[in-house]
Amino acid sequence: MFKKILVRKLGSCIIFSFVCASSIFLLLQNISANHIETKYQDSDFVKSQMKREVATLQQYITGNNITIENFYKITQWVDKDKITAISLYYDDRLIYDSTISYCAETLSSGINHKPLPGETLYPIYFKDTKVLMSLTVYLKHHDYDIALLRNLSIFFLVFLSIVLFFIQRKTSYILHLEQQVQLMQGGKFDSTIEKKGNDEIASLAENIDEMRKIFAQQNQAQASSRKFASAMTHDIRTPLSALIGYLDIVINKRSPDEKHLQQYLLKSFEKATQLKDLTDHLFDHFVISEHITVEDSEESIVDCFVLENLIFDGVLLLESKRFKVKVSFAEHTKYCIKIHRESLQRILDNVFSNLLRYADNDEYISIRIELTRSQIIMEFYNKISNKQNLIQGSGIGLKSCKEILYNYGGQIIIDHKNEFYKLTILLSLD
Repeated sequence: MFKKILVRKLGSCIIFSFVCASSIFLLLQNISANHIETKYQDSDFVKSQMKREVATLQQYITGNNITIENFYKITQWVDKDKITAISLYYDDRLIYDSTISYCAETLSSGINHKPLPGETLYPIYFKDTKVLMSLTVYLKHHDYDIALLRNLSIFFLVFLSIVLFFIQRKTSYILHLEQQVQLMQGGKFDSTIEKKGNDEIASLAENIDEMRKIFAQQNQAQASSRKFASAMTHDIRTPLSALIGYLDIVINKRSPDEKHLQQYLLKSFEKATQLKDLTDHLFDHFVISEHITVEDSEESIVDCFVLENLIFDGVLLLESKRFKVKVSFAEHTKYCIKIHRESLQRILDNVFSNLLRYADNDEYISIRIELTRSQIIMEFYNKISNKQNLIQGSGIGLKSCKEILYNYGGQIIIDHKNEFYKLTILLSLD
């Protein structure tokens, strides 16, 4: 789609740079020519330049004690100056001319040639004699050459500046992409990669950004999977502990009442069923790639009888472990809670699991259910055990409860004062 667009852009940039630089060059050439011509139309300026050249030559002759026979030294000066041509006359004879490389062997052997009428002659004093000099100075050509070199320098400067500006923009964009790739290598996928232009580099940036999005989604999916696995592991362990407790009572016949033993067997079956549901959920998540969301089911509302049964199951588990429990339900009116039964059971299982682990079994555990016009309030109040062998949990259970409640518009409030602990669950009524 973007094949060779970058090459065409570079070619267009070079042509544009050449046109801009050429336009500036021609403009400067025109300005320089006008300035030089105006300057050399001033006769006073020309005369001052001629006198300066004469003074320079005279200083050279005097400083080097040059005699009239040392024409080669005069030639050296002319070659070095490069903008001056001179002719020397002695007694109306041409004895030296730099334009034709002529020099007389003696003063009397010069060419019988008089200066042109109106030609300005300047006296020059050698060590041994005086001669007249006709001077031609090519200052205008010199200025034109300098102007040309200056304008060519500006031409190349403008040309290279535009080309380098284009290249710098592309290279800086490439460096930006390199930095983004390095961030991705470090596991940072939050920064969006902006697409600039429509060439191959822009296409590369777009592809890198798409790759960043894919990596970010994969990272998020992996994090969700780890989080889900931790939560499910904790949720599986809680009913498993209860199941072991119930079976321990039944196997060791800790209750003399056969009816109670039958009830514990029934609870064991319910916990085993709950474990199966949790493992099925875990399987579905990793095989079908589902996430922890509100369960899609028509039975997303729990009535008061289901809640009371779940509370009594937890109380039964606590009492089987010799905990003392006080339960206070709201006035017996029918109500429904906006939550899935399995989700509510997971929450209460985590709560009762924490009570089993951290509550002081010498003090009463208080469970109170209240109703407001729009909410149900479940309070669990206990004294914290001061046993030395308590193992601190990871907090995964409470985090899982908070997430489940958040999905149903509820919340969990924890109040920890000294050695007493209160956990409050708020859920909306249907």
